[in-house]
Amino acid sequence: MIYLLGFRLILNIFDDSYMKYIAIFIFTILAARIILNLFAKYKNS
Repeated sequence: MIYLLGFRLILNIFDDSYMKYIAIFIFTILAARIILNLFAKYKNS
């Protein structure tokens, strides 16, 4: 219960930056996958 309250408090404090970091994280993964796919195609050709 205390853990959930603490987690909620942290989310309230860092709400904007928390979402921003998740967006950056997802974008980085997508960019890395696209780059790896292009690199694989380049190596195969």
